[in-house]
Amino acid sequence: MACIVASYDPKRRTTPLPDPYRQPSNLARSRRSIVKAASILSAAVPGLPLISRGAFGGNSQGGNSQGGNSQGGNSQGGGHRCFLRGTRIRTLNGFRPVERLSVGDVLPTVFTGPAPIREIRHFCYERQGRNEAWPLGVRPIRIRPSAIEDNIPHADLYLSAAHSLYIDGVLVPAWNLVNGTSVTCDDAEHLDVIEYFHIILDQHDVIDAEGALCDTFLEMTGHTAMSDDRGEEYHGTVLPAVCAPIASYRRRRNVLKSRLRSALSPIVDLRRPLDCIRDRIEERIPSAC
Repeated sequence: MACIVASYDPKRRTTPLPDPYRQPSNLARSRRSIVKAASILSAAVPGLPLISRGAFGGNSQGGNSQGGNSQGGNSQGGGHRCFLRGTRIRTLNGFRPVERLSVGDVLPTVFTGPAPIREIRHFCYERQGRNEAWPLGVRPIRIRPSAIEDNIPHADLYLSAAHSLYIDGVLVPAWNLVNGTSVTCDDAEHLDVIEYFHIILDQHDVIDAEGALCDTFLEMTGHTAMSDDRGEEYHGTVLPAVCAPIASYRRRRNVLKSRLRSALSPIVDLRRPLDCIRDRIEERIPSAC
């Protein structure tokens, strides 16, 4: 059966976040973190269920290299670093939708300079009807314009949950930044098919997607695991060298500890890099205070 692909509507309204220059308040951060910590205990934090539902684990199935059709895939496909169909990637000749890229196209990268695409893979998930909700593990993460910094990204950016953004020298899987406002787990109700694309270079690197820095596909064999260091051996599996350290909470209790660190930061600041990145993004939301 042919795979009929529907992507996000490029005319869909994208409202930038207002008042990005508002000065952050330490008291507001502390209050917000206490509320979030309480919500974690009741499992009410947006994106938190992604921790236990395969957002950063598993292997995709059913996807193949460019030119082939792909249907299905398992619910753990969101564990890969993927761009949703329609995402614009910066090339040497300007931005181009990811589905229009070809093997051999040269992309500017952060660590190795201009690099040719070695391979493009894609796979898609289908649902039987509009009344069927998408599984959480395959729903894209939506990052609103200017959510990270001014004009970064410059348009709505849709990534798989485990796709990392390169911020402050570390790679942050997108699910860690979900706050329910500027970074959300999109319901994708307007899609009958969710189609993701992998971009594979000779080396793991960082490229520009909609004005935001995101990593390329990282090929792994065996069990997929997150690593804090380059080429770390994790539970018997040697991960390939990554271009930068990965910062991720990985477990619910780590998210709770992070919120407590942020709550106490006006008194003693023990926050880690990922805590500061998340807090800074949330402080750009006017309603956060």
